[in-house]
Amino acid sequence: FRRMDEAAEYFERAIALRPDFADAHKNLGFILIKSKETRKTGIKHLKTALKLDPNIPNRRHIEESIMWAEQE
Repeated sequence: FRRMDEAAEYFERAIALRPDFADAHKNLGFILIKSKETRKTGIKHLKTALKLDPNIPNRRHIEESIMWAEQE
């Protein structure tokens, strides 16, 4: 978990510097949806990534992950 926490911190810093960085939102979202405590925030980041980049690679996977997380 430590490496996941470190990765999350890097993505948060990247978003602070560049709020329009869709990949950072996507990656942070995938980290955060794994935990019940941070799942809602993770969903928000994934949705932000889709909004910022409608042509983001693996869009379908992101959408399916959001649907899964919203059901948990």
